[in-house]
Amino acid sequence: MKFVNSAVDRDRALRALESGPLDFLRKRRAPGDDSARFPYIELLYLPTYLVTIRTTSRGQEKHACCSVDGSSGSFALFQMTDSLAEDVAIVERFEPVLDEEEAERVARAQLVQTILRRRGRSGKPLVHETMKIEVVQYPYWVYYYQRGKFIDIKVLDAATGQKTGQKIRMGILDAFKRRERAGAIEARPVS
Repeated sequence: MKFVNSAVDRDRALRALESGPLDFLRKRRAPGDDSARFPYIELLYLPTYLVTIRTTSRGQEKHACCSVDGSSGSFALFQMTDSLAEDVAIVERFEPVLDEEEAERVARAQLVQTILRRRGRSGKPLVHETMKIEVVQYPYWVYYYQRGKFIDIKVLDAATGQKTGQKIRMGILDAFKRRERAGAIEARPVS
């Protein structure tokens, strides 16, 4: 299996995720204080489908590479094929919720929508068949912190360094719930 390289190290991720408008109100852990559990940060990899679709525009054939998050169905045009690498020792992997057919449907529909949103009438490519679908592991920095009595998270795209939207955040929380349910099922005694 392939994975996308993380371009953001832990320190840079911490700086990006700990900054905010009410930063001065947040309790900070003293250096060397390991007794507090929060804040805490970890690098997670989530399954993402890369869907390559053939397009033509003005007689030229091109390939559009689309990413569809395997948990949330979030769509983006994928332009980081040079940052793909072969399998790495990832401690934990999450299984995709979407199957290949659903990922392809989302990719095709969202690609058409993206094309239709372009300005002008000329130069809009035609969408043809799907060339390839593969699952890759995509990196996210997840920052856990305490908000009153509750634990909350912030998420940073570890490949681009950008904060993610609510859809990715909910996909990560759903992946945690699925993992917890699977663990609870496995822990039951067999009678």
